[in-house]
Amino acid sequence: MILPKFTLFSILCLALANGSIAQDAPGQSGPADPLQSMISVNFPGGNVQQYVDLLKRSNASNIVVSNQSTGDHALPSIQLNNVPLASAISLLEQVSGGQLGIHFEPAIAIVSRRQQVPQYSIEVLSVKHLVEDQGKEELLSAVELGINLLDQGSFGVEIKLHAETGLLFVKGDGHQRQVVQDIVSQMTQNYESQYDTRKMQMEIMRQQMQRRGRGGAKSDAEDKEK
Repeated sequence: MILPKFTLFSILCLALANGSIAQDAPGQSGPADPLQSMISVNFPGGNVQQYVDLLKRSNASNIVVSNQSTGDHALPSIQLNNVPLASAISLLEQVSGGQLGIHFEPAIAIVSRRQQVPQYSIEVLSVKHLVEDQGKEELLSAVELGINLLDQGSFGVEIKLHAETGLLFVKGDGHQRQVVQDIVSQMTQNYESQYDTRKMQMEIMRQQMQRRGRGGAKSDAEDKEK
C-alpha cells in the first residue's frame, strides 16, 4: 500500500487533550474495502493500542494488534487529514522506525512487532582453573542453567569446552555470551577466594608445625642435659 504524499500528515510534538477522528460524511457511500475509507486523526501520543482504539472509533474493527508487547509500543503524537485508513495504519511502520510491521489481508490489518535478527558471534574464555578445581560437569551445568533463564533460552547458542587447553567456546547473541561471561567471572571470584583461604590455612599449619618442631627440639635438648 502506497502512503499518500507526506504533506497529508505530520508528526506533531504538541500533545492534544483528547484524540478525535472524523469519518466520511453521513449518507456518502464508502469504498467496498473498509481499509480504503477516508479518515482524519488527531492522536495526542501514547502507544499502539491507544492509536488503534482511536482508529476503531471510525468502525475500523478490522485492525488487530498481535500481542500486548506490540500494543505497549510508544508512539508520538500524530495528525492525519483525510487519508485512507490503510495509510493511517501503515504510518505505524514509519513512526516506529521500522520496529513495527503491518500485514494486510483482505479487509483486515494485523499490527505486530518485527523480530530483530540476533547477531551471533564467538566468545573464547579461559576456564582451565575452574575445570581443574571443580570439574567440567559443574562448570557446564552452571552455564546451562544461566542460559536457560534468558527469555530466548538456549536458542541458537553453542557451547564447547576444549578440556586440554581449558578454553570455553561460546557462540550466541550478546545476551547469551554476557551470561556465560558473568558466570565464569563469578566462579573465578569464588575460586580465588577459596584459593586464598586454603593458602592462609596452609600457612597457619606450617607455622604451627614449625613451633611444634622448635618445641620438640628444645625438649630433647633439656632431656640430654638431665
